[in-house]
Amino acid sequence: MKIMLLSISCLFLVSGCGPRSLPKPTQAEAAEIVDKTEAAFLTGDPVRIMEHYTQDAVFFDSEQDMPTRDRAVASKWTASLVAHKRRSFSRGQRVLQPLGEHVLISSGVAEIEIEGKEGPKKIKVRYTDVYQQQSDRMWLIVHEHLSKLPSAQASPDA
Repeated sequence: MKIMLLSISCLFLVSGCGPRSLPKPTQAEAAEIVDKTEAAFLTGDPVRIMEHYTQDAVFFDSEQDMPTRDRAVASKWTASLVAHKRRSFSRGQRVLQPLGEHVLISSGVAEIEIEGKEGPKKIKVRYTDVYQQQSDRMWLIVHEHLSKLPSAQASPDA
């Protein structure tokens, strides 16, 4: 009986040590989380950029046919992207969707101007980043999907 009471007491103590439920982030908190990632992107430093992704994040790159979870491959893709001299960056109208206490989505269409072989080149990219709050309360990207927009879009009547 003493062992059972001791076991129940320990169970109550241990159950109080788990992470407390947190409210889902507000729009302002979500914007702050995503702004930190965008600031890292603007540094042009692939190492600082990759710090905002989990070790097993899924990457869909606009230049690749297949996604990857291989961090070395994703780091190479990131280094390749920032190797182009960025002249300007506009995130466009961003949509933030806090989905609960530990998940949020950021999506939109960004415009990046880079130095091309024949002068400046503007690229529009659709993006979706899924952030998940980690056990240390850091928000990291667990899934990223990038796709280039066609340079000349067909009209709705076509």
